[in-house]
Amino acid sequence: MEKTSKRIYNKFVFWSVKDCSCEHCLHFPGKNKPCPLDTCCIDDIKREARRRESIGIGGVMSNAGS
Repeated sequence: MEKTSKRIYNKFVFWSVKDCSCEHCLHFPGKNKPCPLDTCCIDDIKREARRRESIGIGGVMSNAGS
């Protein structure tokens, strides 16, 4: 049996700022309710996503190969 190679396009690069919104958080209590956490659990990821988007590296999908 011959193996077929599978090519994956648009590989995951990094989270975008849109992906880091509170609505996607596991601890999100709902609209008009305060967050139960003292510090954001993905604060470091948010910071890196903002930095990458401000210099134009991109978010989740990147066309670095083309």
